[in-house]
Amino acid sequence: MDVALALSEIYSGIYSSKTALSTVHSLRAEGYTGAQIPAAAQNTLFLVHTQEEKALLIDQGYGAGEGSRTLTIHEAQGLTYDSVIIINTKSRKLAIHNSIPHAVVAVSRHTSSCVYYSDDADDATGRFVRKAMAATTKMVIDYNLKAAIQHRDETVMGELLQLASSLVGGGSGGS
Repeated sequence: MDVALALSEIYSGIYSSKTALSTVHSLRAEGYTGAQIPAAAQNTLFLVHTQEEKALLIDQGYGAGEGSRTLTIHEAQGLTYDSVIIINTKSRKLAIHNSIPHAVVAVSRHTSSCVYYSDDADDATGRFVRKAMAATTKMVIDYNLKAAIQHRDETVMGELLQLASSLVGGGSGGS
């Protein structure tokens, strides 16, 4: 659900149809240098910005796990994976790192989790991820509920209202 909030400035009214508490927060950012990235993870899409990075990561065994692939963000357009790992190996920022269309594709390929590894996440992808990470559970649910109401999506509205009321009752609405 946090992806919809993160992309809301680009796509007004976008919302998630996933309404489980486990889907509220799916985006996070980590440093690249020294990170223990699971290169052999299964059913994972590894994304990079350039063909050079793709070749480097494939040589290091990324995407070799069952059901996994390593692709450039451009090549991944239209694909969906449960788990996505975006890796920026560049210490110097390239123009492509500030490409909003590339960032939108990168952060919207997952259904469960997406981690952005970069030593300089002050780029388009990093800004989307930071916006999602800064949002509380309540903020994410409220945003998606408001958008579902605007679209008159009664199924999602009902499920989000139920989720929101369970958080109020359980006292975990701030995380």
